[in-house]
Amino acid sequence: MTTTSPKIVNDCILEILLYLTNDQCTLYNCIQVNRDWCQIAIPLLWMNPFKFENFKIIQTLIQNFDVQWKGHLLRRRVFNSSSLSSTLFSTSFNYSSFIQHFDFSTFKISVSNWLFKLLNRKPKYDEMIFIYQLVGSYLFKNTRGFISLNIDYDYKKIDKDFDYFGDPGEIFDEEVTSNFLELYDISKFGYFENAMKNIESFKYSYRGLEPTYHQKEFIKAISEIFRKLTLYCNKIQNLIIHSAIDQAFFEHINFVRKVTSGIILNQQNLQSISFFEEWRDENGSDTFFSSLTKYQKTKNSLRSLKFPYFSDMEGLLPFLAIHHSLETLEFTNFFSDYDVVEFCTSKKNNIASIHIKNLKFYRIKFDKIYNKNNYIKAVEVLLHLSNDKLKTLTVEHVDDTIIQSISDYCKNSLTYLSLKILPKYFSKFVDILSSLNNLKYLILVEDHDSRSNRIKYNYSTFAKSFPSSLRHLGLDISINPKILELLLNEMEVPLTTLDLYTVMDFGYLEAIVKYIKVNNSNLKNFGFNSFIDSSLNNNRSLHNYMRLMSDLYNFEISIYIVENHLHIETQHAKIWLKY
Repeated sequence: MTTTSPKIVNDCILEILLYLTNDQCTLYNCIQVNRDWCQIAIPLLWMNPFKFENFKIIQTLIQNFDVQWKGHLLRRRVFNSSSLSSTLFSTSFNYSSFIQHFDFSTFKISVSNWLFKLLNRKPKYDEMIFIYQLVGSYLFKNTRGFISLNIDYDYKKIDKDFDYFGDPGEIFDEEVTSNFLELYDISKFGYFENAMKNIESFKYSYRGLEPTYHQKEFIKAISEIFRKLTLYCNKIQNLIIHSAIDQAFFEHINFVRKVTSGIILNQQNLQSISFFEEWRDENGSDTFFSSLTKYQKTKNSLRSLKFPYFSDMEGLLPFLAIHHSLETLEFTNFFSDYDVVEFCTSKKNNIASIHIKNLKFYRIKFDKIYNKNNYIKAVEVLLHLSNDKLKTLTVEHVDDTIIQSISDYCKNSLTYLSLKILPKYFSKFVDILSSLNNLKYLILVEDHDSRSNRIKYNYSTFAKSFPSSLRHLGLDISINPKILELLLNEMEVPLTTLDLYTVMDFGYLEAIVKYIKVNNSNLKNFGFNSFIDSSLNNNRSLHNYMRLMSDLYNFEISIYIVENHLHIETQHAKIWLKY
């Protein structure tokens, strides 16, 4: 007699497996446990099959066709072969109904790879379009609705597409190139509205150079997708529009302005936007900020705004002043506003306070001719206008002006600070650190340039500068085990978490154990980057040492590979050992 697990047991299994959503290997192993585990794990495995290019995904979807759709496929002579027919057996699951995330690029490449594998040759253009639209339409019909759509492309992929599906050296005539748009326009798939109407996250990322003919064809196709998204999608919460293009490509610049505005104004609950802001209208009005202002006046739902490229403080500051719901403002990669000093000097008495709680500047780059005084002024002005309301701050390329502004305008509100700093400004930071009365989290990162020495400091002065509120400390500075021990001995704050972004040896662990034993039994979490001997990163000797110390001195501590701070490429934290 077959028994099934009670629903409460299945719910518990689901809760466990949800933590393994990104661990494909473990989820595959869960399929083999029993029928119940299999039925729970399969939908999780198929939530995002186009995260990677894989022709087997297309093969499975085709096997998933019902009789009518298989008939459509086999009526084409090139596909009416015994090799394909023999593989079209029925599947146990309706796999396409589980798919929640659709990636334009990997889907297209996976279809092309499946065709190459089946035909044992490069597919012709009409063969590609037939399968591309057939599988796409079936998927769009059977999905319960995507929650994310990703269109990520660049000019190199476009050129490769034209080279791949055309004869070598062939110049496409008008008829062929107009058909070629079908390769990009997924809005031509049947049941587009059914698939896209519940989209919550949409990313459009495009990188191009000069306005080539091929790129213009791509834009024509994408514009139709945007048109239908504007019609059918009003539930987008997270919007990412990154379009890096040569300024000469006015057609694409105007396209991005128009479609971004249209999508923003059509949403009901937009929470976050990441926008590659690069263009201003000649008459001074900015389509992006004007659209945001119109949206916020009616919906007022936007919480987060991010700029991977930024050049318009003049447009940003008035927007920030009148919209109280925005909580987080991020700048990363290129900061290229050349007019901040001039604008803020001329308007200094007419700029209203802003209401953001979280401000981030990280992995910032500048053009070679850029005057960094504009960046310094931008940070200073934003800190000033925050009017002691800022809760978290991540910032780099600091100087004495920014450091003093942190003390002047954030000393009572700031609870989290991540600072990347050149050695020559370190003493100034130590001077103001104790003034940050409510600071709980501090990450300190040492910056370098060819003219700077490493950070040199009086460890006693540094340790005693920590505000009494501090509980979490992260250090990515030049520090050896002896200096760490001296620093910890001088500390008067009861840290609960210490993260060292450094390559360690047992000397560091000995300093930590001594600190816990003598000074601070409150320390419960210790993170590090790696061991100097890579074999120790997963070695029993470390485990045995920490277990011995915890038993001997009666303390508990979690040791983990530390999560990278924002100033470098991020990775997920990984809990390692607990004693």
